[in-house]
Amino acid sequence: MALSRLENFIKNVEGNILYVNPNDLDSTDDISNQGNSLTRPFKTIQRALLESARFSYQIGLGNDKFDKTTIMLYPGEHIVDNRPGYSIDSDGTIKDVNGIVRTLPEFTGISIFDLNNVSNELYKYNSIHGGVIIPRGTSVVGMDLRKTKIRPKYVPDPRNPNIDNSAIFRVTGG
Repeated sequence: MALSRLENFIKNVEGNILYVNPNDLDSTDDISNQGNSLTRPFKTIQRALLESARFSYQIGLGNDKFDKTTIMLYPGEHIVDNRPGYSIDSDGTIKDVNGIVRTLPEFTGISIFDLNNVSNELYKYNSIHGGVIIPRGTSVVGMDLRKTKIRPKYVPDPRNPNIDNSAIFRVTGG
């Protein structure tokens, strides 16, 4: 009983603060995790950004929320898979960076969110020009700026003119 009260005390019930801590033993990117609890943070920034995108979608008038979600990064090394993502044509066709038609399956308990696995699902939602999309109304804040490091997995070869420039993050909204 006391443990559930403690968990409620350190849980953000409004969902407007998401926690990311890759070094926490209880951190997980599992689809069942909401990331709004200090006791069960997300493992990656990208998983927190997908959850933030869910929060930023509002139907109706007055839906442009610029102060919707804060993603709190704990000190440590945060890896970001910033490869170019999939594109969607005007007819709804989904293609990868090579123009091959793909599908985006629904997330399940067996979806791969491990950034060390080249088949992870998270990069598919990146910008088609490379870079993880930060949804409108989302702030990414590090608890300790000197000890919070963000490292990209994808760095294009600057000597190859056939490879376009990329980014770590792509900011949307205001």
